[in-house]
Parts: sequence; structure tokens; C-alpha cells
Amino acid sequence: MDVPDGILQHFVLGSTAWMTATVGMRLLDAPTLLCVTYGVSGQRITGYGMLVGTRASW
Repeated sequence: MDVPDGILQHFVLGSTAWMTATVGMRLLDAPTLLCVTYGVSGQRITGYGMLVGTRASW
């Protein structure tokens, strides 16, 4: 099956952005720590960073 490069690139970029935004929202909305490496403030900063990075990629 022959898929044009532009369509495939948009699909991959869109899927990556969607997954990154979802993880960022989960980090922000979690009532408890999801990772033992980050504290509560680090988890929030990481969540915001993932959302900002997703927005910047578009």
C-alpha cells in the first residue's frame, strides 16, 4: 500500500502529541504521586511541561 509521506508524518505527529498531552494531564490530575522520582511539585511541573511541549509542536 502506497501512503504519501505527508499523511504518514501528520499521523505520527498527531498520535505522539495526543499521547504526550494525555500523560501530561494525568500527571496534573493525579491525586497521588505516579512516579517515585518526582515530588508533587516536580510531577506538576512535568505535567505542565508536557502540555506546553505538545502545544509548541503544533
